[in-house]
Amino acid sequence: MSKFCYYIELAIKKGVEAMKFFTGKDEAVLLVSNSIINQASKMGLGMTHMKLQKLIYFVYKKYLKDYDIKLFDNPIESWRLGPVIRVVYDEYSKFGKENINHIYAKTNISGEKRVVSFERKDFYDALEYVLDKYGNLDGWDLSQITHVPGTAWAIAYEDNGRPLDDEDIIKEEWYDIEAVYRR
Repeated sequence: MSKFCYYIELAIKKGVEAMKFFTGKDEAVLLVSNSIINQASKMGLGMTHMKLQKLIYFVYKKYLKDYDIKLFDNPIESWRLGPVIRVVYDEYSKFGKENINHIYAKTNISGEKRVVSFERKDFYDALEYVLDKYGNLDGWDLSQITHVPGTAWAIAYEDNGRPLDDEDIIKEEWYDIEAVYRR
């Protein structure tokens, strides 16, 4: 069992409603994506598929650095334009360069669709940090930030495109877009 699943199980046992209608590894990352899309929408921020992928990565990084806990078990793959989570790609790539206009909903046994969202304050602290820092940037700018030499993505991509390693993610600095373009 991953630290993330254990943490959620522990939170539920202690009476904390960590999330609604959560099951399975793929739903965990889709839960994170829903929360990012919802919060960005409340802030009036557009959300393309590419931007979502990079923001998921940055929220994962922030949470991992702050709490030493993975938000999800899905591998973060090193694609040409930066970190990508395959199940999120499968869910949202149909939007291409357009803004995403729906969020993931799970069908329960009764056949009704239920939207899942994350309910933990520590998660929203990480999300708020990332959206404040990077929310106004587009997917291309966020991709450029992940491409700085020495980032977890750069290390993985140069190593035959393997998935990103959590140890490399933890070591990674936080970059400003201005600094990236000044290089």
